Amino acid sequence: MQRIFLKKSRTKKDRLCWCEMTEFLYTKAYPKVNVALKICERKKKLHTISSRFVLAMGNLYDEILFFKTQTLSSINSHYHTSFIFEEYCAINPHYKICILGNFNCNLESNLIYKAYVILHKQSLHSSTLSSQKTDAIKSLSPHINTIQQQYIVIAVKKSIPIGGGLGGGSANAAISLLVFNEILRFHYSIETLLILARELGSDIPFFVVIYSQKKAKLHSFFCYSCYTRPDLLLQVLELFYHTDSFNNIKNIEKNRYDMNALFRLSFVSANIFGIGDIVKPFVENILPLQIHCNNISCDTAKVYAEYDNLQQINYHKIPIDFTLDSKTLLSLYNIEQLNDLYNAACKIYPNLVQIYKELANQYGNIYFSGSGSSFFSLIS
Repeated sequence: MQRIFLKKSRTKKDRLCWCEMTEFLYTKAYPKVNVALKICERKKKLHTISSRFVLAMGNLYDEILFFKTQTLSSINSHYHTSFIFEEYCAINPHYKICILGNFNCNLESNLIYKAYVILHKQSLHSSTLSSQKTDAIKSLSPHINTIQQQYIVIAVKKSIPIGGGLGGGSANAAISLLVFNEILRFHYSIETLLILARELGSDIPFFVVIYSQKKAKLHSFFCYSCYTRPDLLLQVLELFYHTDSFNNIKNIEKNRYDMNALFRLSFVSANIFGIGDIVKPFVENILPLQIHCNNISCDTAKVYAEYDNLQQINYHKIPIDFTLDSKTLLSLYNIEQLNDLYNAACKIYPNLVQIYKELANQYGNIYFSGSGSSFFSLIS
């Protein structure tokens, strides 16, 4: 069997032809769970929250593959569920973007696309784009068509359910924001990236902070680089999309996703306040979590509206001490006390009650993430 992935050689002979290789950046987009979610007063017609978010690094995750290529003809013939778009980028005018994946939305609603667009818009107005850079780009403009066009391909393999309260789309957007910032040479600071993340969605700042560990790039723990020949691109995509996991990369180097390597991360939890814009990393031991998905897709807006209805009949809420670690919180409070949206979600989606009972019989203490519909439990 022909070897698809290669290590970057250090010999002079191999380095000469290394420019012909295609580099892949592979990452797992893990979901989050809300250990606690308390709804607070409204701010500009939006509910504010106090919540403990925890990155759930278990067996449920989306997979994302980033790579560059000079042609899409062979890829398009095999993968038709894709978005291809081209916009003038002030910093990299010769790139086109292609997003592959099974998405249930149009291009304009895709969060990966939105991550690119918001970086692109920032580049047009940012003071970091100096007059010297602007003059250089203007002088280059007449020759752009003669430059070899390149596609940046983002292949996404979705496993995190939509409407599950797990933030799968937000995780994908945060990772894309960090990767685009680096490979497209925007080079924005983490402060600027967090401002942009807040515009994209309320969960996205959390994922940016966790996946970057408060830096301006994707932390090395979450990504893996490997190389292949351009003529093997389709084999790589076949392996990516049509196997249970992209685990062949484990044969290249020690598996970076081994739970024993978690010491490389400073934190995977955070207290979230405001409308999701205030992210305060919380250092604690890693929680071994098991997520329990179901076939219900909860509509967040409807759940919040039902929560407002319950508040009008004086629904009682329990205050939570967010200085306590997550394991302690889960031991002190039950599902209704920890998540203010649980009863509202059950009111709209009554089948959640039966799902909860069945899970509780099998796993013991069960908890609810976000506005639903996913539950989770601690692994003994």
